[in-house]
Amino acid sequence: MQADYRNLFLTALEGLDGSAAGEMRKFAAGKPTPCWGAIYKRFGELFTSEDALRMVIDRFCATPGCDRFLLLVLHLNRESPEVVKLFATHLERLPVLVQSYLVCMPSGAEAVKATAKMLPPELADLPGDPRARAREREFLLAKISKLLRYEWAPIEEHHENHGTDCGNKPAGSPETPRR
Repeated sequence: MQADYRNLFLTALEGLDGSAAGEMRKFAAGKPTPCWGAIYKRFGELFTSEDALRMVIDRFCATPGCDRFLLLVLHLNRESPEVVKLFATHLERLPVLVQSYLVCMPSGAEAVKATAKMLPPELADLPGDPRARAREREFLLAKISKLLRYEWAPIEEHHENHGTDCGNKPAGSPETPRR
């Protein structure tokens, strides 16, 4: 994860209360620097209640630049109708990337029906076009797959994909877990 995204993520975590948030802050601030794949897994272990997810969604919607994280939270909870509805209630505040994924999910398309007029112009046609939703969903699933590919990546590959200022140790060093 590039340092700027990591710093935004850590800054947004600072405003969260509770033991799960404290554990996530320690994990995300650790060395070697976790990539999105590791953060996704750890988040799924720590934040399991709807109240905790509501707190996270509220906080991260208010933090510009956290679109990747919100996309992964929605993806992690895509089978939960309650969480999908929770995202839909924040439709106007969600980054366009997350709005797009929400609209393209079968359960998300239904959840945003009443508020679809709040979508930005570039997404306005998606709710009524199943083919466009399918294409967009495939594109977004590929993006998600790429984000989740690395947990603790070998440094050469990690820097190719995420930038060189991430703080990870070279591959094979004792502090760098293998994927």
